[in-house]
Amino acid sequence: MKLLLLIAVCSAMAAGTCLAADSSICNPGTDVSYFPDGSVMSCRLKDFYRIDGITCNQLETITFHGNGRLQSCVTSEETTVGSIPCARYGWISFYPSGKLERCTLRAITEIEGKRCNQQTPVTFLESGKLLSCSIPPE
Repeated sequence: MKLLLLIAVCSAMAAGTCLAADSSICNPGTDVSYFPDGSVMSCRLKDFYRIDGITCNQLETITFHGNGRLQSCVTSEETTVGSIPCARYGWISFYPSGKLERCTLRAITEIEGKRCNQQTPVTFLESGKLLSCSIPPE
């Protein structure tokens, strides 16, 4: 029983460590901000970096939440978050819960009955409700 408990604790500790980024992902010679626990808060990436299903573009700034989840970056590829089509090379950001906060739309998209213009930012409340978007010209 004690062995099982020890394995469970070690596994939990290892999983927590895997969530935090370290400075090896950062472009050498650029500014790096750290959380008090030593994990990276923000830096300019040296290579493409995949986290939470998003591939962040090399040589762009990435920021993390204190829980190790992605806060924001510039995407290196088109991605779809839920039903929202986000553009390649656009800023994308998330709430600490992992829910989409903002992205640049890659196509004209209808969200909650509202047409939102492509290549413009769309923002959401943490509940997932649309906060704002640009209407395409008629």
